[in-house]
Amino acid sequence: MTSSQLPGNAFAENADEGSEQQARSSAATSAIAVVQTAMDPKFQAAANGPIPPHPLPAAGRPPNRRESSAERDEIAKRIAAFRNLQISLKREREDYYERTLARTRAALASDAKSAR
Repeated sequence: MTSSQLPGNAFAENADEGSEQQARSSAATSAIAVVQTAMDPKFQAAANGPIPPHPLPAAGRPPNRRESSAERDEIAKRIAAFRNLQISLKREREDYYERTLARTRAALASDAKSAR
């Protein structure tokens, strides 16, 4: 243990108090400097100055009409193919439903005849 760490050492206690006071006054001085800087008209003008505009993106060439019409044709073909697929799936579901319903009715009818 050093002499400053011993309990009851008046010199160490005074040194600790002095360093605490120094730290407090240093922090207070820093805070005052920040407030004064923020209130300085030069600082406010720099902080509130005009914001530089963002650069506009370079304008590219518009797409060629032939390219865009080809894309539209491709999209139209895909949509038509999708619609046709949905129609065929709907027909298959309806046919399956009708076949299943007919089998069920036939099974119920034969059970009703055999139960009599």
